[in-house]
Amino acid sequence: MSYIKAIIVDDEPHAREIISLLLKQRPEVEVVAECDNGLDAVETIKRHKPAVVFLDIQMPELNGFKVIESLQPGPLPIVIFITAFDEYAIRAFEISAIDYILKPYDDDRFFSALDKAEEQLKMQTRPDVQELRQIFNIYNDLQNEMLTTLSIRSGKKILFIPDHAVEWIEAADQYCKIHTADGSHLVRESMKFYEQKLNPKLFYRTHRSSIVNLKFIKELQLYKKGRYAIILKSGQLVELGQGKLDILKAKMAQLSG
Repeated sequence: MSYIKAIIVDDEPHAREIISLLLKQRPEVEVVAECDNGLDAVETIKRHKPAVVFLDIQMPELNGFKVIESLQPGPLPIVIFITAFDEYAIRAFEISAIDYILKPYDDDRFFSALDKAEEQLKMQTRPDVQELRQIFNIYNDLQNEMLTTLSIRSGKKILFIPDHAVEWIEAADQYCKIHTADGSHLVRESMKFYEQKLNPKLFYRTHRSSIVNLKFIKELQLYKKGRYAIILKSGQLVELGQGKLDILKAKMAQLSG
C-alpha cells in the first residue's frame, strides 16, 4: 500500500489529537509529524515533504497563511485549513480547490475534505506556487474592495458616513442599526455584509449580533459567567462572544502598534 504522508499543524493539543484519531481510520494516511506553531511547521514541511498538511490559521510565531508564503518557492503540499474563522482568505482557498474545515466539525466533514485531497493526488493536480499567488491576489483584491463610506437612506435623504465615524453596528432582525456619535440609523443590510466589507483592521465582529469599531473601545469588564463585555467610549456596553477575547486583544495590540 502506498502511504500518503500528512502533517498536522495546530497550536491546540486537543485539536491535533482529534485529527490524528480521525486519520487512524484511514490506513493509507501516515501522520509523519505534528507541529504546534508556524515556524516549526515550515521547517517540518520542508524536511518531510508531506502530500497533505492539516493547517490551522491562528497560531503562534507564524499564522497559516504565512506558513504557506514561507514555503515559496518550491512544491507545495495540499493544504486543508482547519480553523474557527470564516473570512475572505478562506473562501479564496476554497475557490482554488484547496478545502477548509470550519471548527467545530463532524467526522463526515473531515473525511469529505480528505477525499478531495486524495482525488487531487490521484489526478496529480496539486496546486503550485503560481496558483497560490493567484489565491493571495484574490485576497488582496477583496481587501481593496472594503467599504470606506456607508451610504444610508434617511427619509428623503441619503447620508454618507465615513467608516471611521461608525462606533458599532447592531443586528436588528432583518436590519442593521448603525451607531454613530450623531445617532443611530436603521438599514436593510445583513451583518455578514458589513463583516465582509468593512476594514478588518478597524472593525471586528465581537458577537453574532454586533460589530465594533476598535478605535471606540475604552475597556473590557467582566460581564457574566466569567465572560467579558466591551465598554465603548460612549459608555455603551457591547457583549463579547465566547472565544472572541484573545482575538480582540490581538487586534487591539495591532491597532495600537
